[in-house]
Amino acid sequence: MCKKNDFIINMTTFIIGPSHIHDECMGAYLNIFTNTTLDGNQGRPNWSNSVLKLVSDNYHNYDQIIWMVSDFRFGNIWIDEIKSSKKLFLNKCGYPRNMSRSLINKKNDKILCDKSIKCIDYIKLKYPKIKLLFWCLYARSKIRTSNLPKEFHYDQIKKRYNKNILDIDKFTSPEEFKSCIKDSGGHPNKKGYELLKKMINTEIFKNKIKRTFILFIVLILYILCMLIYFFVVPTEIIK
Repeated sequence: MCKKNDFIINMTTFIIGPSHIHDECMGAYLNIFTNTTLDGNQGRPNWSNSVLKLVSDNYHNYDQIIWMVSDFRFGNIWIDEIKSSKKLFLNKCGYPRNMSRSLINKKNDKILCDKSIKCIDYIKLKYPKIKLLFWCLYARSKIRTSNLPKEFHYDQIKKRYNKNILDIDKFTSPEEFKSCIKDSGGHPNKKGYELLKKMINTEIFKNKIKRTFILFIVLILYILCMLIYFFVVPTEIIK
């Protein structure tokens, strides 16, 4: 019998995200991940064109692409440009402290959340195999009381993206998740990175099983076609 780890070997993963997977934040925990490329940028907004480019450039080069979606408020310092621009993705890569407390209000939150959702929808439509991990949103709306509009809370968002989401609820509970983060920003501690690795490996295992099943079906169909060709067709010719 094949073990789960046998399926995981040599499967590659590319993860896009904010500072949560930045090497400075991860430190020694980088060693937890194998066959995985992590591209973390501190304060990267979801509407940054760097997200779109990273997905586009790597979509066909890895077995799976995971987008750790950033806090919807990231980049609120550019709220005026967001409101005036007709572009979906903007040329802003993000940096630490690009979220201003003075600009946090219901009106701006709604604009920023809508902007993120439009970008996520676009990427999901264009790259349907992408997996979405709403780690920041889980910390914001499941661990703490969120003042974001309710339609942008984790439980509502996971319904919207049920076919693409890596659902944290399937791996842990809000109470247990608290022990997986080290600060109010939701940055993972060692236990958190181990949880992230478990989620990645589980997804790889599911994909490998799916591919193996498809190959099995193709093989069976091929054998049936050959049997028909060698046994049924000659008989029909003779008749």
